[in-house]
Amino acid sequence: MINQNKTYKTKQKEIILNYFKKFQNKHITVQDIYNYLKKEDNSVGITTIYRHLDKLVADKVIKKYILEGEKCAYFEYIGESEKESIKFHLKCNKCNKLSHFKCSELNNLYIHFINEHHINIDLSKTIYYGICDKCNKENKELKYV
Repeated sequence: MINQNKTYKTKQKEIILNYFKKFQNKHITVQDIYNYLKKEDNSVGITTIYRHLDKLVADKVIKKYILEGEKCAYFEYIGESEKESIKFHLKCNKCNKLSHFKCSELNNLYIHFINEHHINIDLSKTIYYGICDKCNKENKELKYV
């Protein structure tokens, strides 16, 4: 009986991990996972989702982001090729979307802090706030500098 329970939990963890793999490069909430699994007839409770997410974060398979003023955390799948990749995050002030981007200039700054100041910035808690590219394109009055 105990083995069946472990297999069941492992199966749930695999279902959650597969969801993240399917939606790579997206920032996902627990509610997103719950709604999707319910729609797919994979009933997994919210507490179980949190428990498996905690394990996946501890195993460095998933990254967790907590935004100031937000009620929920965001999670993102880290693929094998992405583990060493430096990514930055932008929270759009207009559409509220959290997105990531890569920038060689910011990479250089990040590396500068490490090498010159012995400061290791936690990028999972470092978020830029502004207007995303999509919202900038929709706002025809905005002028790029």
